[in-house]
Amino acid sequence: MPASGVGEVPLFAVLANSAGNSLYQRIGYRPVGDFAMYDFTASGIRATTVP
Repeated sequence: MPASGVGEVPLFAVLANSAGNSLYQRIGYRPVGDFAMYDFTASGIRATTVP
């Protein structure tokens, strides 16, 4: 638990950044899920997977 007393702190990271992700895991962050973004425009829907 962080010193501020907060129980959870979410972190969104880029899966391709192995150096950053290695550091995040060393300090205690653990992957819990993947996300997707959707853009709704006049020309259609574009889905982007966010690791």
